[in-house]
Amino acid sequence: MGEVNIHALARSLVLRPERGCLIRKLFLTNFKDLWATSNFNSSDGLSPPVENHTSCTDDTIMGALGTILRLSTSIQHLSLTGLREPLSVDVLEMIALLTEVETLDVGSRRLEFVDNSEFMLGDIQRSVANWTKLHRFNASCWTNVETLHPIREVPVNLTLPQKSAEDGVRPDDMQCPLQCLELSFGTLNRAQLSWFSLAPKARLKQVTFTSVQGLSNNDLFHFLSEVSATLESLSIAESSFTRHDITELLAFDVVLPRMRMLAHAEVCGDIATASSIARQHPPIFEPVAGTRITIRNHLLQNDTLRALEKCSWNYVYLEAFPVEDNGLLERAKLIANERGITIGIWNCK
Repeated sequence: MGEVNIHALARSLVLRPERGCLIRKLFLTNFKDLWATSNFNSSDGLSPPVENHTSCTDDTIMGALGTILRLSTSIQHLSLTGLREPLSVDVLEMIALLTEVETLDVGSRRLEFVDNSEFMLGDIQRSVANWTKLHRFNASCWTNVETLHPIREVPVNLTLPQKSAEDGVRPDDMQCPLQCLELSFGTLNRAQLSWFSLAPKARLKQVTFTSVQGLSNNDLFHFLSEVSATLESLSIAESSFTRHDITELLAFDVVLPRMRMLAHAEVCGDIATASSIARQHPPIFEPVAGTRITIRNHLLQNDTLRALEKCSWNYVYLEAFPVEDNGLLERAKLIANERGITIGIWNCK
């Protein structure tokens, strides 16, 4: 779908609803009127007027979006990125009625909107819980405000899973066969995270966390344990996982020996130590491109050298803190060369 006007599309579908089934991809970034201003009001003169013969309430952005979602029942790829006003109850209800969606992106990719997020992760989880074809879920910049809209009764023809005490949905209620999960710039709790990993049909293969907060090291341990049998790629950046004390083992170090499918890992030094480099068993299905681990903010020490002497990774990349002993660097490169490991070591910025 090329660049269009969201109001014009809504009115067009009301006039010719049979065309809705032809829409397979719906990306908010294609609607040029969403980017004209940050204040989307019918009174600002930027939103086109609603013609009398239309029955949709598309005098607002959310009204037009709700109409489009209601009439486009064959959407397979849905992107709600770039939100600048709250997802309305109507839109959430229309999202829940979609049955063909395979990939979902929701939130904002622009950092200036992090403090003005317009959706709750729990609301999205409840809305997509019955999607039986969703295999990729990408959410960013969500809010933790209790509610963004007045609570109202759900229509009798719409069945949504009930909220749990943790503002999420019970994993057993989730029907999505998730394979790829991307979460960034938001705070969540263990119950919300388990919704993705404990769902009966979920088989997570790729997981990416960027600037995710609110979880403990123990939460991460349970999550990684739950996806250890299927996970092939893991990336964690700029995220913190609190520990009770420094003696508590890092979750990734502990679970890695059980992650027999993992081929690529990119984590930080407070997520993984040299123990993760020392992984001795390659994945069951080793990719043609080889296995790779990247650790940022790594403290290069003798235990790193010992790990290289027995690791099974094909590629080891370390963003290391500067060390006074340059001999460590040379010995690390020598060991890697002798064992056929491609290694890259550079100083932290």
